[in-house]
Amino acid sequence: MFAPPNDVYSRRLRPLTVEQSISGGTSSPPLAEMPKHWRCEFDGWPPYAAAKELLFMALCVCSIGSRNLDEVWNIVHGAEEEPEKFVAYKDRTGSRVSVLIVALGLLVSASATFVTTNPPTPDLFDYSRPAPYACILLSFGVTLGGVGVGAGQLFILSHCSAQWVLNTAFSTRSRVCGTLVVLAYPTWSLSVSGMALAVGVLITAKDSSNASLRVGSVFLVIIPGLSLIILLWTQLYIIARRSKKWIHIRLSRRSALTGEGTIRVHMPVPDTTQRDPELGLIAST
Repeated sequence: MFAPPNDVYSRRLRPLTVEQSISGGTSSPPLAEMPKHWRCEFDGWPPYAAAKELLFMALCVCSIGSRNLDEVWNIVHGAEEEPEKFVAYKDRTGSRVSVLIVALGLLVSASATFVTTNPPTPDLFDYSRPAPYACILLSFGVTLGGVGVGAGQLFILSHCSAQWVLNTAFSTRSRVCGTLVVLAYPTWSLSVSGMALAVGVLITAKDSSNASLRVGSVFLVIIPGLSLIILLWTQLYIIARRSKKWIHIRLSRRSALTGEGTIRVHMPVPDTTQRDPELGLIAST
């Protein structure tokens, strides 16, 4: 006849604490600090540590599409309170791997055709010679390995949990780097196999008896390269800004360890400031 004290209605009538009333009725535990082996920070001789940080950032970009593991840490650590974010991140990663597997499958079929068939017109395009055939074999082998690794990634992504990521895959620095290498392997295999196949085509077309085929093969390789250069040019400002920020962080960390090179920031006095008419910035007189 009487409802128990822990039913839905009694929970609704419980008074809110000060923290809950400020945060809108819900309170989430504070995010734990990221462990050192997750960070893009390495100790040791400064040039050697900087080189390792650059390699780690490149590894993160090739594996998860970000230059650090901050997003992964926030999602995995908050998976108990917000599991939908972890599921959405797994789906996004799985979609990226699926696209890579499709592209690798196309390269596998193309290179397998060259490997298993004889050239129909050897005078025009004889890819059975040792140099181009070795490049095509390299492309076939690397692509086949990328398909296998990508399929394994999809299987693991469909079964892994946030606790497994924290306690197993990313539990130590070596496991973090190993996991990132496995995640980045389909991207690397796609790049290496594509370049190997392009080199094989260029070597074959160089000795062709048809001049148009020799010139056309060069353009077919140059156009994708120019597209990549244009893409890098559009991102030059972002790359320069992040490189400057990374150098500033490195110098600040080094000065904090050695106690030298303290950075001083001079703020303008409010009474002696004026607005720059050209840049729209506050400049000190």
